[in-house]
Parts: sequence; C-alpha cells; structure tokens
Amino acid sequence: MPEPLQQPTNVFRTATSLIQEELSRLEGVRRAIKAGAKVAGLPTGYRSLDDRFNGLNAEKLYFLGGLPGGGKTSLALNISMNVAKYGYPVVYVTSDEGARRLALKMACVASDIRLSDLNRGGDPTNIQTYISTNPKALSNISIIENGRVGMGELGVKMNEMLRNAVIPDGFVQQGLLVIDYLQVMASAQASMSDDSKYKNTANIVESFINNLRLILSETRFACLCLSALSRGSKGENYTDPDISSFRDSSSIEFSADVAMALFEDTKPRLGVSSPYLARKLRIFKNRDGETGNDIAMVLNGATGKMEDN
Repeated sequence: MPEPLQQPTNVFRTATSLIQEELSRLEGVRRAIKAGAKVAGLPTGYRSLDDRFNGLNAEKLYFLGGLPGGGKTSLALNISMNVAKYGYPVVYVTSDEGARRLALKMACVASDIRLSDLNRGGDPTNIQTYISTNPKALSNISIIENGRVGMGELGVKMNEMLRNAVIPDGFVQQGLLVIDYLQVMASAQASMSDDSKYKNTANIVESFINNLRLILSETRFACLCLSALSRGSKGENYTDPDISSFRDSSSIEFSADVAMALFEDTKPRLGVSSPYLARKLRIFKNRDGETGNDIAMVLNGATGKMEDN
C-alpha cells in the first residue's frame, strides 16, 4: 500500500483554526483603537480613503493608476508622509526618480515649499525647520532608488525597519511598501532573474505581483503599487478610466485588494486655479468594502501637496 503524501502543514487548515487566527488579528485591531489609533490599518491622512479602506492594511495590495504626470507619485508621497509621522516604517522603491530628489519632494510636501523656488536659489530655511522639529517623520522613510533591488534583500530591509520602528503602544505593528512603479520594477526584476517565467514578457508583471504578495505575507507590510494606465484608442482611459484601463489589467484585476486611479477632474465643484489642479480618485475594486463615488482631490502642482476636497 503506497505511503500517504506528506503535505505542507499550511495547505489544509480547518475553518476553526483560520477563524481563531482572524479573531486574534481583530483583537489586535480592537486594542489599537482603544489605544488611540484612528483606523485599524495605516492612516493615509485622507478621511475619504480611510473610511473606505479602514486604513491601508498589512498583507494587502493597493494599486494606484494614473496618466503620466497626473499626480500618482504626489499622492503616494503624501500618503507615505502621513503614515510615517505616526511612527510606522515606510519603504519607498523608486525606479522613476532619484532618491535625493524624491526625499526633497517629500520635504516640500510637508513644509509647503515650492521645489521650483529652491532650484532657483530660494531659501530652504522652512525645510530645515521642518526636519529639526519633526525628526522622526522623515527618518521613518527609507528610499531605495534602484528597482533592481532583490526581493529577498527588500524583505530583509522591511523586517529590519519594522523591528526598529517606534510605533505607539497598543498600535498594530505594520508598515508600508511603495512601488513606484509596477511595470518598470517588474522589468528590472525580470532582467535579474533566472526564473523561466520571467523570460516570457506576458508573465513578467504577473510573476512580480506573485512575488510581491509573498513578501507582504512575510513582513506585515501593506503595499501601495503605482501603475501606468493604457491610453486607449482616443485617450479615454485618461479621462474616464475603469479597471480595464490599467496596463496589464488582467493581472491587476485578479491580484488587487484595491484598484483605483487618479485622473483629471474636468468639472470640479469648486473653482480651482493655478497652481492647484483638480483631480478625481476612482475606486474600481475594494475587497474590504464599497467602492463608492469618485473622491474629489486637489493637487498643488507647485509643492506636490494633495488634499481631498
């Protein structure tokens, strides 16, 4: 008689054991709220988003799409700053901008300073003041400039930051990973890998997302992953997007816990004039609740600061 197959212990689980794990997690959420946390997850700083998602939650994938120069990096920077000021660690992987420039943009967002003024010889005193009076906010953010960083190395860095983080007593131990942006980093990972799946262009993004999901399960981080949108035959994906507007939409639609896109609001309710830009945030998929109506946003194009309107 053949020997029974030895299965990994995490494959077949009873519903009872799974429920007990979830109840344990929910008890941690309950303690965090009692301790003063505004949401169970990572606070984005935008009430309209936190109401929909209850913050950004560990092990979950949040995809943010947008047109080039449309404000998705600005929104990611604003969220990163809001998360970090509560003591949560943030790992920001950029394959689109240099680390120094990105860090300076963060400081401009926080201190409401025009980057263009600094580049013309403006006084950086307000930024120095912000850094000295808020030393922990920026020190909780680690920026990795090269999208070719190994996934194992990335996971080690995330766990190290979480261990060293000074998160308020009673709050859930968690952090935020930002990928800016998906298609470039997936291609960079493919060029580093010997995995045959990475040699097939059609599988590059899907394989990267699968590896990303694995690293989140091992680190107690949420991930905000920026993505390009396809333009569409007449540019319609930039003005009236849906979930199929994402480049590599099939992989994103399947994998996302949340999928959303930022795009121009051509008919804002309130008058918006330069340097302010009207934007809408549309949520296509939300595994934790409703998608709701579009969220009105206002971007200060000069400083990068973004607010929900």
